[in-house]
Amino acid sequence: VQLPESGGMLASEAFVNSAISALPAPHSVDWVDYSLISTINGFSTITTKSIWVMTNRTENTLFVNFTIEGTSNATLFNFSLPETCTTLCEGMGIRVRNNNSVLAAAGLFSISAGTRIVNLYQNGSGAAWTATNAKRASGQFHMRFTPA
Repeated sequence: VQLPESGGMLASEAFVNSAISALPAPHSVDWVDYSLISTINGFSTITTKSIWVMTNRTENTLFVNFTIEGTSNATLFNFSLPETCTTLCEGMGIRVRNNNSVLAAAGLFSISAGTRIVNLYQNGSGAAWTATNAKRASGQFHMRFTPA
């Protein structure tokens, strides 16, 4: 999908979502940069923001590839997606850095049913983040979504 640019920024979230939804099923669109549209929480400054999504309307599946890094100002870490999760979706395997340290254990992502917010945790126990210094998470996952 070719998106129009305005002043060097991608179109609005509503435009992106309507453009994706307007394509006939069955179909998959190419990867779309959702970085400028996604709402990210947990930072005073974000230094790396890469969130790419691909929508498969035939299977109602959203594929996500992300890397987010910056200076923490909260114990939470989350970002928004363009689609609403059908059922609880969570998994391990994201790479994380907390309080300037790369952690040996994999982090956890979790998306509650009926939401489009990805909550990130520094380990599989769902531990909160440190509210200072650098934090980072990167990974890939896919989820089922509720068609509009």
